[in-house]
This record gives sequence, C-alpha cells and structure tokens, in this order.
Amino acid sequence: MTQDAAGTRAAVLRAAEQLLAVGGIEGPSDREIIAHAGVGNKSAIHYHFGSRRGLVDAILAEHGEVLRVRRALAYERLVVGPGSQDLLGLCQVIVEPYATFLEEGPSQWAFLAVAQFVLEDPREDPMSLPERFHDPLMTVLALEVLDHLSLPDEIGAERARVGVGHVIASLGARARQQIAGIGGWTYAPLELFTPNLVDMLHGSLVAPPSTAALAAAG
Repeated sequence: MTQDAAGTRAAVLRAAEQLLAVGGIEGPSDREIIAHAGVGNKSAIHYHFGSRRGLVDAILAEHGEVLRVRRALAYERLVVGPGSQDLLGLCQVIVEPYATFLEEGPSQWAFLAVAQFVLEDPREDPMSLPERFHDPLMTVLALEVLDHLSLPDEIGAERARVGVGHVIASLGARARQQIAGIGGWTYAPLELFTPNLVDMLHGSLVAPPSTAALAAAG
C-alpha cells in the first residue's frame, strides 16, 4: 500500500469511527463518511474495506488486539491470584479491559460505541462476535461464569447474555457522551464507575430467581 493509499485508508477509518459511534453502524451514509474524511476517492470505502461490514470490522480490529492482550493479562492475574477464578473476579475480567478505553481517547471511545451497536444488531450471529471483536477469551469467561451459577441453564445463560450486554451498553453510552463533550446526565468518576459496573454485573448474576422465573424455566 502506498503512503497516499495508507493515508486515505486511515482518514476514512478515523472519520467512520466517529460518525458511526454517534449515528450507528447504518446511520451515516458512505458519502457522508467520505466527505467527513476529506478524501477525493468517492469509492474509498469499497476500495479499502470492501463493504460497510468490512469498515466496521476494521474499527473493531483497530483496538481488538489491545483488548485481547489486556483481557488475557487480567485473566492470568485472576487465575494465579488468591481468589482464583471466583465470580466477582470473572466479572472484573469482563468489565475492566473495556473500561480502560474510557481513559484514553476519541478512537477508543468510538470503539466502545461501535461495539455496542454491533452487539445490539439483531442480524448479528452471536457465534461470530468473539471473532469480530478479536476477543476469543470472552467465550471462556462466559462458560466459567455459567459454571459458578447455581441456576437452571436457561436462566444462567440469559443472565450472562443480558448482563454482558448491559455492561457494553453502559460503556458505549458513556463513550458517546465523552465523544460529544457535553454534560447532560453526569456519570460517576471512572474510579467509581468501573468497580460499580463490575458490582452491578455480579449482582445481576447472583440475584435469587423468582418463583415465576423458575416456573418459566421448567
């Protein structure tokens, strides 16, 4: 790839992540992204990324390796630590690597927002998400969380799915507010926001199921 081509690709990627983070993965048109990037090639998205999905994948890949490494290190600390693989520790390994991106910059914030939109897309195959997010350890964590829950499988799996969804939704919403640079609903400082999010995930997993939920699970 020539220097000019690499510059065009980077400009489109930066423009896309900021627009998609606010407007959703189907929101801004290709024309709007190209205009925001300030590049002359009107077919730059197709040329460099193949499709809108390829563009989204490139945004996820931009920080996917960093996320993978941070989660692997957090998991390693948990496994060798005194509270080896307890449920609260697993919740920390799920939340904290994502939350570190809130401390960094607009590109990382955009990743969190785009990740939320991808996760909430009803057309998305859940089995493809670890690969799209470059986050294979997430599958291992989900299975270990389920092993810790003394619940019917149907209830445990739903709690894990919804709980992780709420975590990413909370991170994505805060990231979009940081991108916008506006006040509105004020979030807690990060030193409180992150452990509180861990506690909320843990609490949602261990809450006693109601009679109605147990009956519905059969």
